[in-house]
Amino acid sequence: MEVEFLVRKDGTTSQVHAKHAPNKQIESAVAQNIESWVIDPSRPNGAHVEEMQKAKIEVSCMAFPSNEEALCTLQAK
Repeated sequence: MEVEFLVRKDGTTSQVHAKHAPNKQIESAVAQNIESWVIDPSRPNGAHVEEMQKAKIEVSCMAFPSNEEALCTLQAK
């Protein structure tokens, strides 16, 4: 799936938009996870700036037929 998000001057993230998620539940979980990220912001002229970033995220889930929930992992590409 593809995500786009804002990296603020302090490195926190917001305004997460996900595309091509298998379903809304995974889209929401991925967005919530990315909103907890802290990233080293860009410094084009030595000062931190806010900017939109894009990333490809691989989502892998595993579940057993007897279990109603699955365990999913995210990997940024």
